[in-house]
Amino acid sequence: MPRKKAIFALLALSLLTHLPGISSPLFDFHGWAQTLRASLARNYYESDMNLFRPKYDYIETGHSKAPQFPLYSYLVALLYKMFGFHEFLGRLLSAIFAALSAAFLFLLVCEFFDDKTAFLSASVYCFLPIRIYFMRAFMPEAMTIFCLVAGYYFFLRWESENRFFPHGLFAAALLTLVPLLKVAYLWLVLVPFLYAGCKSGYKSLLSGKYLLAGLAVILSCLGWYGYVNRGAEQSEGFIRQIIGVMSLLRAWSGWKFWTVHFLSRFPELLTTYGGLVFFFAGAREISKERKTFFMVWFFVTVFYILMCGEYGMVHQYVSLPFAPVNAVF
Repeated sequence: MPRKKAIFALLALSLLTHLPGISSPLFDFHGWAQTLRASLARNYYESDMNLFRPKYDYIETGHSKAPQFPLYSYLVALLYKMFGFHEFLGRLLSAIFAALSAAFLFLLVCEFFDDKTAFLSASVYCFLPIRIYFMRAFMPEAMTIFCLVAGYYFFLRWESENRFFPHGLFAAALLTLVPLLKVAYLWLVLVPFLYAGCKSGYKSLLSGKYLLAGLAVILSCLGWYGYVNRGAEQSEGFIRQIIGVMSLLRAWSGWKFWTVHFLSRFPELLTTYGGLVFFFAGAREISKERKTFFMVWFFVTVFYILMCGEYGMVHQYVSLPFAPVNAVF
């Protein structure tokens, strides 16, 4: 199958997996997180559409006052402006980003394997249980995973062709959006840089292009999480937010943390039990063929889960970044 047809097939397959529940009210699993983003989109829609003045509707007390970059909710508000106030548009936007992430996963895997392997990887990705649910929810996860996978792809093209326009520019922009949309995903931005270090030596990371991309990520995060916008909720600052979200030692000291992540979610939602057999077989082949990028990607994702601490144990969607790399394995 030509690559263009493969991409269209994957887009259609992904969208089909998200049709069940696409118009459901926002009271299903993790409804609290979905309604929070929905309130933000509605407040944009009913106000002056100023991206830098986000406003949630808080019900509980003591909620963090450091909103992550609300681009997803803002895009939903734009859809409201065009098509009217229909909450299913938020789910539809998530489903579209999920489909695009499947297409870019296919292109990414094509950089290392044949097209058949890439197509199978992206197809498996479409059917992983955690991905089916959380990438059609009214949440920014689908958009963030798309930015992550597409950012990896453009970084690899930048590496191979040494062209900043457009590959380097797209890579820097997409990878910058990742921690802005989900601050805990910051660790996952390290994957292409670590791979480049393994491939060309870590001294190569001091070259201008890597420093430029790294500074774009760091400065944008510091700018958003450390800046107080007039009329918006006050940010607690980037460093304080990371420390506040990730209570590590308390989580690591109990068996529940390890069983929830690696004996429950991983085989049930991130591979399925039958898929776990193929996962280990794939891991053997990837190690044997020295596909360093995917090994780095997987172990950085494990590190990310560890750094999420108790926050990751409470919220299932934190495990979503395993979905694309597990599908490749």
